[in-house]
Amino acid sequence: MAEIVAAKDLWVDKLINRAPQKYTENIAKYLARGGILDPESDIQKFAHNDQTRFFAFCLIVDQIAKDSVQGDFAELGVFKGNSAEFLASVARRLGRTTYLLDTFEGFDGRDLSDNESRLQGAFADTSLEAVRAKVGDEQTVFIKGRFPETSSHIPEDASFALVHIDCDLGEPMMAGLRYFYPRTKPGGFIVMHDYNSLYWDGAEQAIDSFFSDKPESIIPLPDLCGSVAIRKSK
Repeated sequence: MAEIVAAKDLWVDKLINRAPQKYTENIAKYLARGGILDPESDIQKFAHNDQTRFFAFCLIVDQIAKDSVQGDFAELGVFKGNSAEFLASVARRLGRTTYLLDTFEGFDGRDLSDNESRLQGAFADTSLEAVRAKVGDEQTVFIKGRFPETSSHIPEDASFALVHIDCDLGEPMMAGLRYFYPRTKPGGFIVMHDYNSLYWDGAEQAIDSFFSDKPESIIPLPDLCGSVAIRKSK
């Protein structure tokens, strides 16, 4: 145990004031209890500077494991695979499959409203091949194309413990919620990006509209782009 503590000293020194205590000063206790995350190496997979978002995912994954919530992982809106790499890695440790859905070519013009036409071609700086090389193939299913047309590539009996929707626009956000919400297991989580950024009004409106008649309420997260999350009612 002393060796584990020593190996984490640098990590603790760097993030003691920014990370949850279970991943810093209590990391030895966390690992002794069977914790599956290694924040020092896992944060490298997340591949950007939004550490608040990273640790939110860590805490959610730990809660899924603690509560034995069954189901796979999914991400709608993958772009270059920054968050997908982390999510797929954790899913493998839990014995789950990760479904990654994106055009891998940027926004589909059919999803752009008149007010969003200027965004044609945005987020096109990616490819399925590049994301696959980054994330890896093991227990990971890559689904290329416009959603929800591509939902037929997900098994009919699939269910989910964690869904991350990061597609920016109102039309795909609503399509994602309509598909994944009923397939999310009780106790499972849906995380939706960009709600409070004030850049993506369509996404915010879609989330508000969808959950207006649901038993769950959205919970704001203090990450860079204002994600929100819900936990499916048991």
